[in-house]
Amino acid sequence: MPFRNSGWAAVASGILGVLVIISLIGYLILRSSNMGASIILNRFHDVGVSIQFLLLIPVVIALQKMSQKQIPIITKTTITTGITAISFIALFSLLILPKIVSDILYMLHLGVFGV
Repeated sequence: MPFRNSGWAAVASGILGVLVIISLIGYLILRSSNMGASIILNRFHDVGVSIQFLLLIPVVIALQKMSQKQIPIITKTTITTGITAISFIALFSLLILPKIVSDILYMLHLGVFGV
């Protein structure tokens, strides 16, 4: 029972991930013919990625708690690094909206953190 919320967060993150991919494909298809719809799909993608990764934080914490029952144990440093990386991905995705971070750099933070 204590891992039920983490499970639902993982499911919600997966469903949102599928919707985010669909919105990205829609953006790429519509960007030359319908600018208004493509901008909305692009913004949904950016916000969706941020929410998707924030939903993964309870999953990471639950995995760490589950690993304490077996050897080797995931260390606090590993968990802190993972949560920090997830938080940066969410932050950088949100910073695309006000054009603080370039759209081209979108893939950089995903690649650096190994997602």
